[in-house]
Amino acid sequence: MKFATQAPYVVATIAAFPLIGASGFALTGNAQTGLLLAFMGSGVIWCMGRDKAQAYESALDDPPARLFAVSDFDVMASIKEVMANNIGDKWWVQKSFDDTQDEDGNMKAKYVMTYEEELKTKPPKQLKRQLILDIHVGKVASQTTVKLTYQVASEVMRFTANDILEATTAMIWVRLDRLAAARGAR
Repeated sequence: MKFATQAPYVVATIAAFPLIGASGFALTGNAQTGLLLAFMGSGVIWCMGRDKAQAYESALDDPPARLFAVSDFDVMASIKEVMANNIGDKWWVQKSFDDTQDEDGNMKAKYVMTYEEELKTKPPKQLKRQLILDIHVGKVASQTTVKLTYQVASEVMRFTANDILEATTAMIWVRLDRLAAARGAR
């Protein structure tokens, strides 16, 4: 998870637990009720932080690539080239599908990427994971924009998925910058 996004909620959860518990005890005069309220209140704060962190991860925080005078088809071809040729040593594109236009006429592609994640157990376990990467290429005010989002099945272990998304995004942005420079030189 993005710890920077969730950290304030973790601190608030820890700080709120004794405060809510003491307030519950003071109001009801029952220690068990105070403890129950402390757990419930802290749980609500924790869930708000978790939801905010997951929402942050579901959309890429980099600004969209804006390309002038480049067709959607050229952009999507460049992205497909990256996904076909630039793969990491610990993850790979298993398959791509759904690379058609959507109902708004935007180009889209969906990739399934597989990787292994190590759980810090004794002995360590290697778990197979999958990441589904959605890429949408569209026009905003005659500029081509690229938006990446992803889904991952594991709600707890997202560290490797974040690394994969960042590496893939960097490769795509480099390729699109080259494409825009080549179009601008013509």
